[in-house]
Amino acid sequence: MTPTIPLPTDNIHKFVCLFGLAVIELQANAPPTEVDADRLKLAKAMLSVTTQNRQAGTWGIAATLSIGLVSCHG
Repeated sequence: MTPTIPLPTDNIHKFVCLFGLAVIELQANAPPTEVDADRLKLAKAMLSVTTQNRQAGTWGIAATLSIGLVSCHG
């Protein structure tokens, strides 16, 4: 079945993509709200906790491997 009205679909896709980019740009230029500031604080706090946990985990793994090597050779 052929369409009776020919529509250039590539132009429709271009319009949708450009409209979506324009909406994203408008959202990116909006001033941050109080919720955004709280989310940023939370993300920074989670980052610091994650790096501290990583250091503790590294020491834990190193201690476990050291005890394992000593007990195997002892």
